[in-house]
Amino acid sequence: MRRRLAAALSVILGLSFAVAVPAAASAEPIEVPPVVINEIQPDDPQDAADWVELANTGQADVDLAGWKLRDDKNESTIASGYVVPAGGYLVLSKDAGFSFGLGKSGDEVHLLLPDGTVVDEYAFTELPPGASNASWGRCPDLTGDFGPTAAQTPGEANSCAPDPATSLVINEVESDGGDPADWIELANTSYLPVDASGLILRDNDDTHTFTIPTGTTIPAYGFAAFVVDAGPSAYGLGKADSARLFAADGTTLIDQYSWTAHAATSYGRCPDATGEFELTASVTK
Repeated sequence: MRRRLAAALSVILGLSFAVAVPAAASAEPIEVPPVVINEIQPDDPQDAADWVELANTGQADVDLAGWKLRDDKNESTIASGYVVPAGGYLVLSKDAGFSFGLGKSGDEVHLLLPDGTVVDEYAFTELPPGASNASWGRCPDLTGDFGPTAAQTPGEANSCAPDPATSLVINEVESDGGDPADWIELANTSYLPVDASGLILRDNDDTHTFTIPTGTTIPAYGFAAFVVDAGPSAYGLGKADSARLFAADGTTLIDQYSWTAHAATSYGRCPDATGEFELTASVTK
């Protein structure tokens, strides 16, 4: 009798234990709003406060109250009143959105939800030499990878392409006995590649026109030589002549150089790309 009671009791206890354990609840996935870090300025040339630009790629405004911004050491909680408009931008700066400075020689920016979920992040190094008015930004705007921008544009679409008018110069000219014929060399003074498509090279005669082919890109701090004395629009450079670089509109003059006699070698800028023109020691096309 005692054995049957003990067996019955153990069954009851086993059942009660099984009933007492609740099933684990499945975690709801966290929905991350469509906000990205779009541009970072850790070293403003006008000594303005460091800033971070956020962009909203969605169709509804995003309130950042309680969100967090962090660098490699510090963290700030974003106060109420900061909203990234739908399809727009919001610039947060030191003391107006976050409380720490960014390291110009390298740092990190992390954007977090109030619960610590990472929304976006980027680690950067020092901007390249010559990038005094640049920033770190996505190119293409909103969706591309980060890199040095052509110019800082807080609150606006990123500037990703340098202006040929401020980046390209005539660097060397061969007007007699060139290989394979007369040519004009351009230099890119920018830290970014420059699209030279459609730019126009002329001598001192406005009817002589060489149009740089579509798809021509001159690399950062690089060079490209164009043979003007060949092809359907060929013209030779004279003993006393000029080399002129125009924008694609054919009227905006970007750079020019004139000479009064053929060079035994070539005429070129010394120092390269930045100096005045003089007779070169040797041709360096």
